[in-house]
Amino acid sequence: APRPLPEKISSGQRVGAITAFSSRISAALLAQAPANESKALIAQYAGPLGLAPEAMEALVAESFARMVNSKYSSRALETMLEAPGRAEAAAQARVAECGQKGIERMTALPPGASITEVFQVALQALTDGLEVTAAAAFIRNTQVGCIEAKLCVGERPLCDLSGLRCGGGAELDVFQLSMSKALGMFIQDLDDANISRKIPVWHRQAYPQATAFFLLPVLVHGKAAALLYGVWSAAAPARGMTDASIAALNAFAQVLGQRIEQVAGG
Repeated sequence: APRPLPEKISSGQRVGAITAFSSRISAALLAQAPANESKALIAQYAGPLGLAPEAMEALVAESFARMVNSKYSSRALETMLEAPGRAEAAAQARVAECGQKGIERMTALPPGASITEVFQVALQALTDGLEVTAAAAFIRNTQVGCIEAKLCVGERPLCDLSGLRCGGGAELDVFQLSMSKALGMFIQDLDDANISRKIPVWHRQAYPQATAFFLLPVLVHGKAAALLYGVWSAAAPARGMTDASIAALNAFAQVLGQRIEQVAGG
């Protein structure tokens, strides 16, 4: 039970103090208590446990960053501790963890899994880890020279899935650029004149509430054969996406490409 703490605690009291603090800070963060309450709680326990309050806050941030697939994500930390820098670092850690979780899901697939099943697992991993509104897999159609959406997880597009395709225009859009350069992209300034003209018209029709999206090419036998696409809306904004984040997801895309090669070869 909460009680006044001495300035210094004995080794026998330490475990109890840590347990009490863990329970109370978790309850405060998850109940979205005012930020000053969380800070006061940290200040109360930091000294007796031999830590500076700033160090204690960093430990809490690190702990919550590990809760990647939980509904209690780093958003609670950003709100309650009012520490944008640490919250952003936690969000970036969550993106990196998403890539690792995706690799684990790929390697856990049974040998007989189909290409559709492989993409389904990949998209679900991105949806869970990045908290995107929707994720889709685009496949290169060499016969007609375009890129077509074949599978979607999360919120369905407002237009027909078959209408999500890129190619045929005089200028390459961002989807084609991502595949031609085998380069992952994070697009956030959707209203910027230089960017908006390179975004397919169907994008706003399919997800009119979109605030950002990412593109992650998948290489098969050294060539970009597919493209993973994830979109965020205002209700679930993008967090932690940077060039480094995309690089962390590239490792996941590489494993996905290898798994597709195995299935196609089989």
